[in-house]
Parts: sequence; structure tokens; C-alpha cells
Amino acid sequence: MAREYILLTKDKFLEKKNRIIRSSSVSLKFGNSNKLLEINDLLLEYLRITQYFIDIFWPMAQMDVKIKSLTPKNITEKAETWFSARMVQACAKQASGIVRGTMQEAKNLIKRAEKLKKDGKTKISRNIFRKGLEKKNGKPELKTIEAQLDNRFFKFEKSNKTEFDYWLIIGSTGKNKITLPIRAHKHFNKFQKEGKILNSIRLSN
Repeated sequence: MAREYILLTKDKFLEKKNRIIRSSSVSLKFGNSNKLLEINDLLLEYLRITQYFIDIFWPMAQMDVKIKSLTPKNITEKAETWFSARMVQACAKQASGIVRGTMQEAKNLIKRAEKLKKDGKTKISRNIFRKGLEKKNGKPELKTIEAQLDNRFFKFEKSNKTEFDYWLIIGSTGKNKITLPIRAHKHFNKFQKEGKILNSIRLSN
């Protein structure tokens, strides 16, 4: 069975003055085998470099060192990769978000456990506290990843070919651009018409 590469585009709606963010997925399987291999190589390297930064940030988080969303150049430039500096920074940003999010989840669980203990719910408190400690001490180990890319790395172009609706062009990676055909569907077209596309995609296999 052929592997499908899924692109998720986020669409913004305004409803009663509240923003609602929704996602629509389209398959990249219509690209030729060479293009799909290039996407696979991109995602494997993205996962490797993101894990590389998680390994750097995790001990810092354990010591309560503040981890910034934008990683300093003296850290990102040490990553050994064929990625461009821009793509390396994207990996670092995603790794930072993963680490900060994991630590925040741990803090929330521990805080909730402490509240339950004060309320006399000792057994539940112990279970939640244990989960919080496991989360705090368990460094994320990525098996798969959704590469979060902003519009510096991609663009959509209308296709003149009848069998495809758009071209997705991925660039600024450190290698040649990857151009993939996309077929839109009813759900995707609805969001295109009614919403406003945000300047980001999530790319996964």
C-alpha cells in the first residue's frame, strides 16, 4: 500500500466575534515517487533535528531554565544537518513548544493533585501526582512528527491542469524545491470559500 502524505491547512472563521480555527486535510499521494521520497526524507530529518533540540531543552526545563520560543543562533548553528538555517530554527521552535507544553502539563497535574489532597481525596491525589511526576521526568521521544511550517516554507498555486486543483511548493529547506499536485475536495473547498487560510501548514506522513 502506498504511503499517503497528509497536509493540514488551518482555516479561520469568525462566529459571534469569536475565532474558530478548523483544519482540512488533503493528500499529497498524487506526487510522483521521487517527490514523495523527498517529502519522506524531509520529514525524517525534521523529526531527527526536532528530537535533537528536545534533548538539549529537556535538561534546561528540568532545572526551571526558561526556554524561549526563538532559539539563539549559537544553539541552532550547532545542529549538523542539510537543513537550511531557517528550517533548523523551525525545528527548534517546535521542540521548544513540545518541551514547554510537556512541563506545563506536568505542573497542571501536580497542582491538581495538591488541590485534591487538600480536599481529602488522597487516593485520587496520589494517582494524579504520580502521573504529573512521570510527565515531568519523562523526556518526549518522538516516533513521528507533524512538521509545523509557516508561509516562509510553502505556497499554493492554482493549477491549470484539469486533473489537479493546486500545486503545493515547499522550499527554503536546504535542498531543491518540492512541487506536489493537490486535488481539492468538498470540505477543503468549503473552507477555502468561507474561511481565511492561516499562514501555516502541518505536514506529516
